Formats: sequence, structure tokens, C-alpha cells
Amino acid sequence: MKKFLSLLSASSIATLITTGAALAQTYQANVLGTWSIRANDTQVFTFTVSGESSDAPCAYINGVMGAPNDPIEGYYCPATGQVSFLRNSVSGGGTYQVYTGQLSWAGNSDIETQMTGSFTNYGGTNTGAFAFTAALPSN
Repeated sequence: MKKFLSLLSASSIATLITTGAALAQTYQANVLGTWSIRANDTQVFTFTVSGESSDAPCAYINGVMGAPNDPIEGYYCPATGQVSFLRNSVSGGGTYQVYTGQLSWAGNSDIETQMTGSFTNYGGTNTGAFAFTAALPSN
């Protein structure tokens, strides 16, 4: 019985070590670029992150979204892959959508980066919380 418990214990430690190695994956260094996004089952449109600060642990990001070029601003945390940004009306300036998402792990340069999450819409008649997916083509 002692041998069995020793083997079980050794197996558990090996599993933890392997799991720890898997958790060492990294996320994209930045989120700069033009993303294709599908929000609440809409037609695909784009948003562009054109600026990203060097702040740590999370960087300030800004850019534009959609055909009206609504300004966006928020943050991206490369250590965790978390991203969040506000979509502000280009005409009125007020925030009417809030996006919160998670990036996929950084792969090789042949694979696009994915972002998934949810957004809350405060403008118009279609208010509520909805899902979104976005992709940044590989370089």
C-alpha cells in the first residue's frame, strides 16, 4: 500500500509540473492592428487599435471602431491576455458600448490572434449584454 501511495504521489507531482508548463504560455505583446469583429451576430466589421502605451502591467489602448469611426479607448494586459475598451459616439462623445475580452495565446506568425468576450450596449433600442468574437490576421 505504501508503494501505491508513493507512486500516486509521484504521479500527482508530475501532473502538477506538466500543468505548470502549460500555464507558462504567453499572450501577444500588443493588440495593435485592424481586427475583424462579429458582435451580437452582426455582419463582420472592423476596429483598429492604433495606439498602445508602454504602461505596465496593463497598457492604455486607443483607436476607432466601425464605419462611423467611433473612438475606442481602454486597456490591454499582456501578462493575462485581458482586454477592455469603451466605444464612444463620434458625434456625441458619450460611451454607448463597453467591451471586455480575452486573447488567445500567442502562436506562431502563421496563426491569427483571436479575441472573445462580451459587450454591453447602452445606446438605441437594442440594449443589453451580448457576445463578440474578433480576429487579428497574422503578419
